[in-house]
Amino acid sequence: MELKNFIASHDVDMASERIDNNTMLEMSSLLSFDFGTELVTYIQKYGYLGYRYVEFCGINARQMERSDMVKQTLALRTRCPQTDKYVVLESGGDGFYVLVDEEDAVYDFDEYSETITPTGKTLNDYILERFQAAD
Repeated sequence: MELKNFIASHDVDMASERIDNNTMLEMSSLLSFDFGTELVTYIQKYGYLGYRYVEFCGINARQMERSDMVKQTLALRTRCPQTDKYVVLESGGDGFYVLVDEEDAVYDFDEYSETITPTGKTLNDYILERFQAAD
């Protein structure tokens, strides 16, 4: 199953006000990050996604630079400069984060051990897997 099919067939929460191309460029500049193709689609089509107990960070037109993806990414980079080539997709609590790079690859990050570990998944595959596990 593809992510878009899961979203269409399940009660998945998403932002009601999404950003346009110009705002996407502003957020890219603010974060010094070139969003990958899947991440651009995710943000512009959904803003953020949530299903049951799983909620991913995103950017929406109402909050803009105050959106959780922007705020959490900038805060994490301040504490852990080695994460400067990633954005935060998900906060697992207790210093655990899920990060995405500019190629849409997903990583686990442990703030305490300062370890970045590849998941071997791309953004859409990761989101779909998390949602299916919650189903």
